[in-house]
Amino acid sequence: MKVPDDRYLDSLLEQSRFRSGLPMPISLAPDVYRKLTQPPFPSLYGMAAWSEDIAELVTIYHLTTRMNQPFHVVITKDKVARFEPMKNPLVKQRLDHLAAFYEP
Repeated sequence: MKVPDDRYLDSLLEQSRFRSGLPMPISLAPDVYRKLTQPPFPSLYGMAAWSEDIAELVTIYHLTTRMNQPFHVVITKDKVARFEPMKNPLVKQRLDHLAAFYEP
C-alpha cells in the first residue's frame, strides 16, 4: 500500500518527506523533480501511498484537463528544472482509469 513497485523505486525519491518522513535539502530539488519524471506518479505526495497517488492523479488531471489550468513545478535557483506530470508518458497511460470518476 505504501511502497512503490520495484520498477519505480529510486534512492533519491525515497528520501522525500512523503517517503522517509524527513526533510531534504532544497539544493536537491532540481534532481528530485528530474527523477520524478521517470515513474508514473503525478507528484511527490502521490508516492506516499496508493490512496494519495489516485487522489493526486484525479486532482491534477481535473485541474489541467477539465478546468484547463496549468500545473507544473519550476525550480529556478541554481539549476533550473520543470516538472509537468501531465506530460509524463507513464502518467498519461494511467488516465483511462479515471473514467470511473466522471459521468459518461
